Amino acid sequence: MSLSRKAASFLHRHPQVYGLAKRVVELRGLLPPAQVEGLPGRVHRNDLMALDREGYRQSSKSHFEALSEDLAEAGRPWDKISDFIDFGCGYGRVTRWMPSVMPASGITACDVNREAVRWCEKEFGVKGLAVKGSFVDTEFDRYDGLFACSVLTHLSNLRISGFLHRLPQILNPGGVAVFTGKSKQSAQNASDINTHLQADAVSRALDADGFFFEAYPHYRDPDLGDTYFTSEWLAAQLPETLELFRCKPGRFWSHDGYVLIRKNN
Repeated sequence: MSLSRKAASFLHRHPQVYGLAKRVVELRGLLPPAQVEGLPGRVHRNDLMALDREGYRQSSKSHFEALSEDLAEAGRPWDKISDFIDFGCGYGRVTRWMPSVMPASGITACDVNREAVRWCEKEFGVKGLAVKGSFVDTEFDRYDGLFACSVLTHLSNLRISGFLHRLPQILNPGGVAVFTGKSKQSAQNASDINTHLQADAVSRALDADGFFFEAYPHYRDPDLGDTYFTSEWLAAQLPETLELFRCKPGRFWSHDGYVLIRKNN
């Protein structure tokens, strides 16, 4: 096991040490924002995805392009969207592109991280919405489109159910939700990415139940962790007012892409 994997394994087994290390890393936020060539807007120092600048640049653009294609194919291109929410926006990896295709006043950056939400408001001119307590308890407006990248990939069955059953109340009729998931293809890399997961255990659960969830050992919230599910499992969870338009494996790099449409009735 490499030194970095040994360090990660140690932190995952000791939540208090992990929390301290996380706070130390977040001191990066005191540094001036970074400029990354080819990206609109600056990058916050606490956006840890940007530690790999080339990977960040590529995923930022490719994810936005994939999102744009999915919206158009589902009947909601950007010019037919008045209000859009980037749910789980982080520090704006994808949000940063949206003001180039629609008014910033119609874009909502939403996240549990209040600092990230404030950053998106200030840097990209969009509206901000911090999740208060849980997704179910948060007051949302109505939107023509929603994007949730790397959100359902970290939620328990209970939290995913809450997300899916809240969507019809958030999307306008004909509205489109695009989000990512992880299934068997992603499970092959599970133990390489997360030292506490075993790829064969994930695959067996997907074969048996279509769903796998393991809570993070380094977080106190038992509903946050690593989540994998099949498209068949996901389709069976949907309320009647939502239609599964498409699932495309590997649409967002290692994540599958899901497109849901809110029915007009």
